Amino acid sequence: MTECQESALVLGVDMGTSKIAAVLYDPVQECVVHITSAPVPAMLAPSAVPAKFCASGVPGEASEGAPALWDADAMLTTTAEAVRALPAALRARVGSVGASTQMHGVVVLAEGRPATPFANWQDRACARTFLKRLRATTHRPALAQGHGGTTLARWAVSGALPAENATTAVATTIADFFCAALCGDDLRPAIDPTNAQAWGCLLYTSDAA
Repeated sequence: MTECQESALVLGVDMGTSKIAAVLYDPVQECVVHITSAPVPAMLAPSAVPAKFCASGVPGEASEGAPALWDADAMLTTTAEAVRALPAALRARVGSVGASTQMHGVVVLAEGRPATPFANWQDRACARTFLKRLRATTHRPALAQGHGGTTLARWAVSGALPAENATTAVATTIADFFCAALCGDDLRPAIDPTNAQAWGCLLYTSDAA
């Protein structure tokens, strides 16, 4: 690795589809100082999660494809392990943190803890007629399988969203969940507008006008 002077470092975390990476970057010297990565935890088998998370959204109608679900806590644990694998002396120089995530994915938190699995862009569990009806109802013809808005709608009609503590339930991306946990504010995770737009359901004033 390139030797850099003792300046504040930026920690970048990417929670991707196949691996989770952590990189330390020196913005003054414009050089990468250190990189670590770890494979994403194994996808949950449909038999390992309640059936409501895999339901198609239309009783009696099969899903178009397979669900794509992960344990959200396991994702965070792997991310923490990737960060801890960076040299401690370099971690001590971190002055800011940035996080990126795979598009479209969603997890629902209640009381700051995952109330659903994490579903990513590969999810294909919606029935075709459900997706067609959702596009017509929302006037979002680009809504597709794997979009966070599609997954949330499917979970809503399947009774998969938390009923208890519903007033504190919040949907977020896996990276925004990581940022909230990092900041000690799991109860109020903020989602970046670009991530929300990737769900396919973000409304702008001009859209609603």
